Amino acid sequence: MEVVLNALSEALQRTLKTRTGVALMSASPRRNGGLGNADVCCLVGFTGDIAGRAVLSLRQDTADAIAAALLGRSVASDPAALVEALTELVQVVLDGARAGLAAVGRSFEPSPPCVLFGGPDLFVRRQDRCLGRILRDDGHELGLAILQAAADAAAKAGSMAHGTFELHRGPSGLLLTLTPPVAAGNRVSFDELFDRVEAERMADEYVDIAFLQDVVDAGVCREIRITANPDVLDRIRISYDDGHMTAYAAVVPPPAQTVVAAPATAVDRDDLHFRLRQEGITTGVLHENLLRLLRAQQENASAGAGEPLMIACAIPPRHGEDAQLRYRWPLAELEDLEQGHRSGIPAQSLAELKIVDAGEVLVTKIPPSHGIPGRNVFGKVVPARDGVDKPITPGPETGLSADGIQLLARKAGYVRAEAGTVGVVSKLLVAGDIGSDVGLVQFPGAVEVTGSLCPGAHLTCREGLRVEGAIEGAEVSCAGGSINAATIAGGAKVEAGWDIRCGVVRSSDLLAGGSVIADDMVVDSQVRAAADLRVLSREKGILRGGEYQAGHLVEAEVIGGSSDRRTVVRVAAPFSAGEVSKDPAHETFLQETLALQRDLEALHRRVSEYLRRFGTALDPAGRAAVQALYRKLDETVPLGIVEAAGEADGDPPSGRVRARGVLYADATVTIGDLSWERSETFRQVELHGQGGRIKAVMARLDDVRGRRR
Repeated sequence: MEVVLNALSEALQRTLKTRTGVALMSASPRRNGGLGNADVCCLVGFTGDIAGRAVLSLRQDTADAIAAALLGRSVASDPAALVEALTELVQVVLDGARAGLAAVGRSFEPSPPCVLFGGPDLFVRRQDRCLGRILRDDGHELGLAILQAAADAAAKAGSMAHGTFELHRGPSGLLLTLTPPVAAGNRVSFDELFDRVEAERMADEYVDIAFLQDVVDAGVCREIRITANPDVLDRIRISYDDGHMTAYAAVVPPPAQTVVAAPATAVDRDDLHFRLRQEGITTGVLHENLLRLLRAQQENASAGAGEPLMIACAIPPRHGEDAQLRYRWPLAELEDLEQGHRSGIPAQSLAELKIVDAGEVLVTKIPPSHGIPGRNVFGKVVPARDGVDKPITPGPETGLSADGIQLLARKAGYVRAEAGTVGVVSKLLVAGDIGSDVGLVQFPGAVEVTGSLCPGAHLTCREGLRVEGAIEGAEVSCAGGSINAATIAGGAKVEAGWDIRCGVVRSSDLLAGGSVIADDMVVDSQVRAAADLRVLSREKGILRGGEYQAGHLVEAEVIGGSSDRRTVVRVAAPFSAGEVSKDPAHETFLQETLALQRDLEALHRRVSEYLRRFGTALDPAGRAAVQALYRKLDETVPLGIVEAAGEADGDPPSGRVRARGVLYADATVTIGDLSWERSETFRQVELHGQGGRIKAVMARLDDVRGRRR
C-alpha cells in the first residue's frame, strides 16, 4: 500500500507544481490518515499487484482554487466545471503514478476517476485497511489515502468476473451491498438497482436518488443503508444562521411511548447523513461534531433535546483588502513642518528634517486585492467585495512611478505634508542664526538663512546659498550653485561651484568655480576664482593684503596699499573649476563665458579707437549709432581701455589686472608665467599679458573724465 501511496503522492505534487504553481509538502504516511474533514472527494478503484481504492479529499475552497488555476477561470458557480477540472487532474496523476510504478516493476491499473460531493464517510468502513497522508502548503490542504477491503472481501474480489449487488432489509431500512470487482470499473447497472429499490422499499421510506447514484458511481464495496425512516429524520432539527454560513443540529427524543422501543427509533450516523442530504447541506460538514451529536443523543435520551451543535461551517467570502498607503515617515511628523515651511525652520529643528534625493520613494501604495467568493453550507456561492482603490495625490516636486504605486521625489530637498498630501521642498528657509551647537547642516537643494552663520557653523548645500547676515568663522560649501552673503569674515572658509557675491570679505578663504564679486572690499584674505575677481564700489573698491587668483580678470578701485601684508595677484594661472564643482558641463560653460567676455572687451577697444580716429568724419546719424554701441559696451566693460594703434590687432590678451583708481607699489602681479613688480604707484591702469610680456595701458584722461561725469 505504501508503494502505491508514495507513487500517487509524488505524481500529485509534481502535477500541481507544474500546472498550478502549488507546492505541497508531504507528511509521513500513517494508518487511518488522510481522511479528515472534506467537502469533495475523488475516488479511484485500482487492481494490479494489490487491489483497492485511492481517495483524494479536499475542502471546498481548496477544490475551487485548484480548479480555477487549472481552467484559468473561477468555478465557484459552476459545479460541472469543478468536476471536469478535478477529473482531469486525477487522470494526469494516475498516468504519472502508473508510469512510476511500472518503472520499478509494479502493476497498477486504475479505473476512471469519480468526483463526489461529500465526505469520505460514504465509502469507508471501519474494517477497511487505510493508509494515508496529508499534503499542504500555506493555504491548501489535501488528503490522500489508499483503502483496502478486509481479507475476506479481497479474496472474493479475485474470483468474480462481474460486479453484483444485494438488497436486504435491516432494522433501520434497506441495506445495499455491492460486490467486487466494482472497484476495478465493472459497475452495477443503476437502472436495475433502482427498479429493485423501488420494489422493496416501504411506501413512506425516504430514498435519495442522487446518493444512490453516487454509491454506484463510487463503487462503494460495503454494506450501506440507502433508505431512512421519515419519522426518525424529522427528529433531527436543523437550524441556520442568517446567511446560511453555519448549520446547527439537535436530536429530539422520540415520543414517550417509544423511548424504550426497538433500536430503529434511535438516530444513527446514516440518518444524520440522510438528513444533511435532505436539507442540501454539502459544504463544510464537521464530521467529528456529527459523532458528538450522536453521543449527546444518548446522554439526553430521557431529558429532552440537547443544545444545538454546529455541524457545518461553510467557507466565508474573503473580501478584498482596500488599498493602503504606506508613508516612509508618519504624516504627523511631516505636517509639523508646515509652519516652518512658511516662516522659516529654526536651526535647532534642522536635525528633524527628512532629507531625500531625487528618485527616492516617499509613499508606496499596496493595491487593493480582489475578493474571493465563499460558499454557504448549501454550496451556493457567496459573493465577495473587491477592495477599494486609494489614489496617491502627488504634492510639489513629486510624481508617480510608471505603475502608479509609488510616489517619488522629483527634486532633492526635505519632505513635508499638507492635508495628507506629501511633497518635497527644494529650498530650505532657516529662521535666525546657525551656530556651532547645530552641528553639520547638509541639504541637497538651495538654502536661505535669515540670520548669520556664526563661528563653528558648518553648512553644505548643492543649489545655492543666500545669507542675509554674515558668514563669520563658518565653513560653507555649495558645489552646484552660487553663494550670496552680506559679509564674509572671521576666518570663514567658503566654496562655491559658481559665483560668490558679498559686500565685504575680511580674513577669509574663498574658492569659486565662477567669479567672486564684492561690493566694497576684499582684505587680508585668500581668494581663488575660476573666472573673475571684482570689487565693484567706486568709493571704496579695495583689494588689499592677501593672495588673489582669477582665471581672467582681477578688478578693483584700489589694489594693494596694506602696511603689514603684501598683496599678491595672479591671473590666468592654472585653475580648474572641478576643484569645487562636480558638474561636467560647468567648466565648458565657464570657458565659453570667458571667451565671450574677451570678445566684448576687444570690441569695446575697437569701437573706442574708431571713435577717436574717425568720429569727427561721420555724419550725425552714423556717429549717433556708433556712440550708442559704445555706451552698450561701456555698461559691460567697467573701464574703457584704449591701446596704442596697432596693438588691438595682435594676439588676444591672456589675462587682465585692472585698477580703476590706484595700483600700489606693494602689489605683486603675475599674469600667466609673467611677473610684474614696480616700486612706483600707478593710477587708472590695466595690465594684460600679450606677446610674451605684460603690458601696462593707461586710460585716456578725457575718457576717464567723461565716464565719471
